[in-house]
Amino acid sequence: MGPYTDQSDETLAVRAARGDQEAVSVLVRRHSPRLYGFLQRYHPDRDDCDDLLQDTWIRALSHLDRFDPKKRFTTWLFQIALNLCRDLARRDRVRFGYRKDVQEMQEGMAGATAEEMVDAMKAMQAIEALPLQQKEVLLLRYYHGFPEAEVSEILDCPRGTVKSRLHQAVKAVRVKLEPGEGEP
Repeated sequence: MGPYTDQSDETLAVRAARGDQEAVSVLVRRHSPRLYGFLQRYHPDRDDCDDLLQDTWIRALSHLDRFDPKKRFTTWLFQIALNLCRDLARRDRVRFGYRKDVQEMQEGMAGATAEEMVDAMKAMQAIEALPLQQKEVLLLRYYHGFPEAEVSEILDCPRGTVKSRLHQAVKAVRVKLEPGEGEP
């Protein structure tokens, strides 16, 4: 452990902006796993995730002078990552799926009953069918555990919009999961 591991992200970002390479290293080591997990859930192609992770860090580190240390570094970092994901989606016209999540879920449910596996698959399909804005809010809030205020900052929209999208997403998933929904 280096001397910077006990410092806040915001302090490290200020140091990194001044050219401190150790601060950069600590930030990258500290946040890359969680950031990569977010990118994988947002965009399932591994090669694209690797590129997005690298591009996120390049953009963040080259624009540290724009970071406001009064705000949370992780919020700023995830905002950059989300914008890059959106850019990629527009550029490639990629619709995001959860194939990797489904595979991981199946592997994690090795001892589950067939009924539990069907229920989990239905939940994944319901989430996948959500409009992109609702899916983003649901992922950031419930899967990655960001508070609504941070989701609002990451998505650069009012907190009321986050609450509304979250409410709509949860409602849509519940409707899809009601017994008889989608059955002939």
